[in-house]
Amino acid sequence: MGTLRVLYWNIANGMWADQGNNFNNFVAWVKKYDPDVCVWCEAATIYTSLGGVIGGSWAYPQVVTSKYPLSTIKKITTTGNSGKPITRGAGR
Repeated sequence: MGTLRVLYWNIANGMWADQGNNFNNFVAWVKKYDPDVCVWCEAATIYTSLGGVIGGSWAYPQVVTSKYPLSTIKKITTTGNSGKPITRGAGR
């Protein structure tokens, strides 16, 4: 059995400083750790400069990327309580 390398990072804060460099420093930093799976916190589509990151709207969702194929087992989109959707802090 091998080792699974997971990187969990807040990309809103982790990427803003590198926008002027086309995110090259950020990409190099991620490659240095060679993660198998990444969880990108605050991957909201309101950050248009991130281009292509699939996220939600105001709730600052987490997005999972992987070197390996991913499959959805179950999507949890509601708490089951009327008017109380899954939002901030759901993945913590």
